[in-house]
Amino acid sequence: MIRVNKLFRYLSIRKKLIIAFTLLSIIPLLVVGILGIAHNISTMRHIAFENLKYDHGIRLERAESFFKLIGDDIHFIAHAPSFRDMIHSFDQASLQNKTACVNAGALIAAFCTTKKKYFRFYFIDRHHRQIFKVEHSPSGKYEVTPPERLEKGHFPFYFHLIENLKKDDLAFVPVELNTGPETQISAISFAMPIYQNGKFAGILVADVHGKYLFDIMESRSILNFRHRVSIISSEGLYVYDSQKKKDWNRLLALRNSINFFNEYKRPVTDAILSGKTGILTGINDEILTYSPLINSHFSGKNTYILMNRISEKYITSTMYHFAELFIPVILLFLLLAIYFAILATRQLIRPIRQLQEEVRFIARGNYTHSFAIDTNDEIEDLAIQFNIMAEAVRDREKRLSEQQENLENMVQQRTLQLKDERNKIRAILNNVPSAFILYSAKGNILLASDAIASFLEHSPAYLTGKKYNDLFWPGSKTPLFPQNYRFNSPKPVMEIQDISGIDGARIIEHMLMPVQITDKEKATLHIITDITDKRRMENHLIKIEKLVATGEMSAILAHELRNSVTSVKMILQLQLEANTDPRDRDSLRVAIDSILNMETILNNLLKFARPTPLQLVDARINDIIEDALIFLEPRIRKKQIIIEKQMDVHLPLLRLDAVHLKEAFINIILNAIQALNTGKRICLKVQKQVLPKRIEDFGYDEQKHNRPDPELYRIVLEAGENVVFIEICDNGPGIPAGNLEKIFDPFFTTKLDGTGLGLAMTKRVINQHNGIIKVSSIPGEGTTFFIYLPMEQQ
Repeated sequence: MIRVNKLFRYLSIRKKLIIAFTLLSIIPLLVVGILGIAHNISTMRHIAFENLKYDHGIRLERAESFFKLIGDDIHFIAHAPSFRDMIHSFDQASLQNKTACVNAGALIAAFCTTKKKYFRFYFIDRHHRQIFKVEHSPSGKYEVTPPERLEKGHFPFYFHLIENLKKDDLAFVPVELNTGPETQISAISFAMPIYQNGKFAGILVADVHGKYLFDIMESRSILNFRHRVSIISSEGLYVYDSQKKKDWNRLLALRNSINFFNEYKRPVTDAILSGKTGILTGINDEILTYSPLINSHFSGKNTYILMNRISEKYITSTMYHFAELFIPVILLFLLLAIYFAILATRQLIRPIRQLQEEVRFIARGNYTHSFAIDTNDEIEDLAIQFNIMAEAVRDREKRLSEQQENLENMVQQRTLQLKDERNKIRAILNNVPSAFILYSAKGNILLASDAIASFLEHSPAYLTGKKYNDLFWPGSKTPLFPQNYRFNSPKPVMEIQDISGIDGARIIEHMLMPVQITDKEKATLHIITDITDKRRMENHLIKIEKLVATGEMSAILAHELRNSVTSVKMILQLQLEANTDPRDRDSLRVAIDSILNMETILNNLLKFARPTPLQLVDARINDIIEDALIFLEPRIRKKQIIIEKQMDVHLPLLRLDAVHLKEAFINIILNAIQALNTGKRICLKVQKQVLPKRIEDFGYDEQKHNRPDPELYRIVLEAGENVVFIEICDNGPGIPAGNLEKIFDPFFTTKLDGTGLGLAMTKRVINQHNGIIKVSSIPGEGTTFFIYLPMEQQ
């Protein structure tokens, strides 16, 4: 039910009554007038639909007859005996017989003189040569072009136009033909493939004056309204438009602005280009009908649509004249209704205004004031009730004053209790390592603990009241977590997320728990925990267990096999000394070399499984690196590798195991040499450095604290600590991203003859010196190893 007071909230009673009287007098007249206008518009629209469909059908029938007649003419020429003789003579004698061409040209010239609508005929053979041409001359006659004036160029356009046509099919396209230096005519070019004995012989081309199609499109219409006739290709181009008449070039030049797809939306264009006949209304205030002009096999690669349009405003123009007469009548009735409404409401408003003045006294708190209105009607009864109400309000106000005082005392006490409870809860939350965020059901942040500052750049006070989506949206500087967030999930949800930052990757655990705050209010508690250290420790413990098992197995295998290999080597050496046959001696030397290689691998296995303790002495790191380079000098010289060195000569003596460190540097540089091509570069940089940030790693040591089992320990280099920084880089092929994390794992190698122990022993030696080794590589650009050795050994 409509509430009048809500519709006219700020109007007085008198104005509302005037509006009511006015509407009661105007509405019937408006209803009758609008229904009459709607009926007339519907009738005119129906008539317009029928006339438009009839006019469209007539134009479509004439256009299709035009194209059919052209097709029949071309088929007649193509199957004429003189034309087929010309094709046969051309195919047999390769144009040695010109008589057939002359006869065919004469036939076509006589045919064109009879028909009048053709501009020219010509034939192109399969070698892109023009064989003959009959053209309408300026004198008004059709003449056969002499052979020396035939065009010598190629005709790729027509071969592209007919490439999908079958035998006796036609293709056409609108063209502009030059008839003089500065004159052009609009024409329609028809092309038909010609076959001789089942083989493709060439293309018969006929250019028809476009004015004959224009005359059909511009023929007299039965429509009394202004309408627009268009022919549209499947590409959206206007081939013909009654607004542009015969100007082909104008339509093609404006193809980007005057384009079928630019004028109508996708559903409309799909319906029109569907190949069906139909009619649409309400499209750009137009009524349009459409039909396919000709079938696709006749038009080549394109389909063409005939479209007829009229504007709806011409249908409703008659109604506008009726409205010009109808509106003054409405205004006259409106003025009369307002006048009589004013007279009727004057007697009603006076006592109401008096009552309004009396009520103001009570509104100011004067509850002892009484009303004195003498109208002998409902308004007088209303005044009496107001007097009774004023006395009741006076008693109620006294009781409310007493209750308000009691409530204020209770609220003050409860506020202190809630504040104390809130402080206790916040103290608990702020001392828990995990961060807590409490969201409402609509995504508003209700509460955040202090620990959130370690995950975001905002304080808890800043976050309170913000929306979740305002802070965690894709592309922002704030990480988007969790990825699969659901505010109103009925069950707890846990998710692990990897976040890449300036300080490296962090592993964050998210737990979302539904919370029932009140009976009607629900929320979600988001618990965020950084489990990076925990996850790294677990991964390293797993790796250590694998290393222990691998080391024990390697030691057993190497110990058992080394004795057998030694025996085999001694027997082969004795055989080599006793045998004098050169071929046998060569085979024995190859076998001994293989045994020596096996012996080297077994020694490396034993060295990895049972490493010797470090022998720390005072040494210079530069000297150790130089010794490694001297050892590798033959390999460096063989590959012509350039060594670039930047070594700080003022580095102090350090407590180092020179032998093990030399082996570590040899392993790194040797890997670089093996990966590089001839003429590449290896750079070595050694310098003292103050660490700009904290770095850490995990190492293991079988002899640490004299324990029999290997122990995992954390290596930490704090920011500001003095270290010796060693950088070894090359410009080789680099290491694939999938292998970068595995290069320090034992027995991992990509070499056919490698053991995969070199870098594993290198990392162990660096870690035993309380140092850290890291690697960076870009495939195709090179690899860099970074080594940090503390200057104060622990």
